[in-house]
Amino acid sequence: MPRARLVVACTLGALGAWFVLIHYTRVSVTSDVDQLWAGTRALWQGRDPYAVPLSALGYPLFYPVPALLLVSPIAWLPLSVFRAVFLGLGVAVCVYALTAQSWWSLTLCLSAAFYYAVQGPEWSPLVTGAALLPWGGLVLAAKPTVGAALFLAYPSKAKLLSALGLVLLSFLMVPHWLTPWLAAVQRAPHYPLAMVPGGGVLLLALLRWRLPEGRLLAALACVPGTGLAYEWVPLWLIPRTPRQYLALALLTDLAFLPTVMGPPARMSAGTFLRWNAVIAVVLVYLPMLYLVLRSRRRDDGVVIEEPERRVDQEGREAQV
Repeated sequence: MPRARLVVACTLGALGAWFVLIHYTRVSVTSDVDQLWAGTRALWQGRDPYAVPLSALGYPLFYPVPALLLVSPIAWLPLSVFRAVFLGLGVAVCVYALTAQSWWSLTLCLSAAFYYAVQGPEWSPLVTGAALLPWGGLVLAAKPTVGAALFLAYPSKAKLLSALGLVLLSFLMVPHWLTPWLAAVQRAPHYPLAMVPGGGVLLLALLRWRLPEGRLLAALACVPGTGLAYEWVPLWLIPRTPRQYLALALLTDLAFLPTVMGPPARMSAGTFLRWNAVIAVVLVYLPMLYLVLRSRRRDDGVVIEEPERRVDQEGREAQV
């Protein structure tokens, strides 16, 4: 089975990389990882990556130095190829890790979350897969917001040591990077889902704190983000049955429709993002909260669904 998972992961990773190459030859836009590529090149040229204009959009560098070190092995590539390789590796890692839990996790590829993450290209596939792998601390340290949430859900000594090792190396190479990075992220237009209307309900996942899924959902509600579809990829760590996986894929597709249609007339981009976050909470996150709250775990670690109830022919309530 590991060989089959590896073949599927590499195939989907290659397809994702090919899609990114084709996509960016047809559209002339920047991506989030463009700053990652430019910042890494500035670092290796001896320049301060936080003092270099990195984007046509005027954004500061939101990535910490550990992220720049992580992608250094591929940052020598041309930008178009860098985007594709970064995404392809992320998809391959994600698919390989998730299919260890269930082949039904491949429903991710049918979801708006996956499409948005591939088109980005975004970090979410890579960090989601890394959460389940021993060396994943390297990736979680490079993306410390969602990385902290995923580590809280799936902690391990190996991940902690690898993360601390990368952070230590970053301070040895660039001793004073923390201050300009914190100044940059303070300008980011991100906010926790717990702060949008209805988002605070997600903290009920703390009632299942002993479950990785409970810790994950509560932590994801508290870390800064945008609420956009690519951030939904880690939610594929929550379902356990085929029906749950399929429902999550369908719900993300429905929640993505407002993004496809675009903002109504006279609605600002910021307001539109807030409404999108509310829709994501209602259609995507709250159903996952329901799954978390109705699950329990035996001492051997096996997740058991709380029994559903039905009414038999004699009108008596019975457990299924």
